[in-house]
Amino acid sequence: MTKLSAIHVFSPRGQVVGMLLYVLADLKGTREKGFVIGCINRWNLFAFAEEDRKPYPSVQKQGGDEPRWNTLVAFARQDCVDRNWMEERSRNQWLISNLGKEVIQKTRERCAKGEISVQHGYLWTSKFKKILCPIYEASKSDAPRPMGSIYDDVKASALVDMYLP
Repeated sequence: MTKLSAIHVFSPRGQVVGMLLYVLADLKGTREKGFVIGCINRWNLFAFAEEDRKPYPSVQKQGGDEPRWNTLVAFARQDCVDRNWMEERSRNQWLISNLGKEVIQKTRERCAKGEISVQHGYLWTSKFKKILCPIYEASKSDAPRPMGSIYDDVKASALVDMYLP
């Protein structure tokens, strides 16, 4: 078995992994991609910028219009499946595993204790930061979204591991 690269909680994919596991743990049961993405959007968890709603140029050339952030969620799902944080189901069937529930619970505990500072989550809304860390208050020390596109290296996942079961 190939050793999996780590997922850094504050990489774009890592931040979406947090949102994805939170939503799936809250929903309970198997859900479809569109429903899960809709929940992330409706629950105001993702701090959107203009680039997030645009499709990748390669997708657009093929006549597709899926927003980049939806693709980022799909990559995060695969990261979760690879680590057994989501069960591998048939196409378009998304279900958090017991290990995934443990990962998001321990992540929330670490955020609440200050071991992980939610202020670094530039893709997380203040609402989601407060879910992860109930004492969180927005401040000038919150990390701004990086200049340039966050999608340039979205397929790269080899970073420092912060999600620990």
